[in-house]
Amino acid sequence: MADSFWVSLRYFNFYRIAVAAVFLVLALVYGDTVSLGSHDPLVFTYASVVYLGIAVAFHVMLRKRRAYFNVQLTAHLITDIIVVVVLMYASSGIRSGLGVMLLISLAGAALVSRGKLTLFYAALASIAVLLEQSYWVLVHDFSTASYLQPGMLSIGYFATALITNGLARRLILNERLARQRGADLADQLRINRLVIRDVQDGVLVVDRLSFEGASVVAMTVAQSAAMDYYDRIVDEMFSRTDRLVERMEKAGRAPFATRPLHRFIGTAIGTRNEVLSILHMLDKPDAVWEDATADRIYHELRAEFDLSDRYSALELKLRSVQEALELVLDMARDYRLVLLEATIVLLIAIEIVLSFVR
Repeated sequence: MADSFWVSLRYFNFYRIAVAAVFLVLALVYGDTVSLGSHDPLVFTYASVVYLGIAVAFHVMLRKRRAYFNVQLTAHLITDIIVVVVLMYASSGIRSGLGVMLLISLAGAALVSRGKLTLFYAALASIAVLLEQSYWVLVHDFSTASYLQPGMLSIGYFATALITNGLARRLILNERLARQRGADLADQLRINRLVIRDVQDGVLVVDRLSFEGASVVAMTVAQSAAMDYYDRIVDEMFSRTDRLVERMEKAGRAPFATRPLHRFIGTAIGTRNEVLSILHMLDKPDAVWEDATADRIYHELRAEFDLSDRYSALELKLRSVQEALELVLDMARDYRLVLLEATIVLLIAIEIVLSFVR
């Protein structure tokens, strides 16, 4: 299991310790003045103490023994589900709002677990909340209409688990692909630097130089000069891409800002279109079709200046830059989606804390 998963699990356990500590402080300091523990304050206090103790034990286990990741993650989630349901019972059931806390637990687990385990955790949380509500219906004669809120909450459990896990898997795959593509692109950059762009001077002998032949010579020489000009531009773009790939290889993620990437991709596409429109490498000039001498001049000069190979190398560089930037842009977008999901989870946590304060 990757080290990043263990780090994420450790940070999530810090959240668990903080929540347990907040519950315990609220129970000891404010007592029954808040809605927490309104049905059974003693059970709420004992459950908070046990929750804090188990969370601390989990922290010690994460520091001492990094093994059986799925087993530890499952133990964390089952603990969250059991303790939260007990706290809900002590706080008069689903109306306490504590069931929302399981959304955060499921979102955290979905970031580091597989799809089947994520659904298993969501199913356990749904069953536990529905059983807790059944206690109030059977023992305290609550209306069966009160199942609506835990039912909607259960749907939220599955939706949160699936969406978060999908985003996490996409981000992990993109990180792996980015590392592989980064290594491939670095190799390609080193190979392309070895492409010979300078050609030796030569002599072309013709029996007569017609207007068509002269126009072909002028166009071919202009193409060679333009090729040198665009080589310098593309080399600079390659250097920028190389620096971006190196930073991505070291950081393991794409940059957060996407507007510079959009501008860079636009520059690469514009340069490629400009090369196609100015160099006219894909079409023969009209004079070649009408004059045999011009046709011979055209082919010999292209071979002398090595235009075909230079153009292929130039187009390959531009395509590589564009593909690399598009990949980085996709990663940046996925990273922003994950941050958005984390922000939503944080807002839910803040809402819970504010409800406690009120």
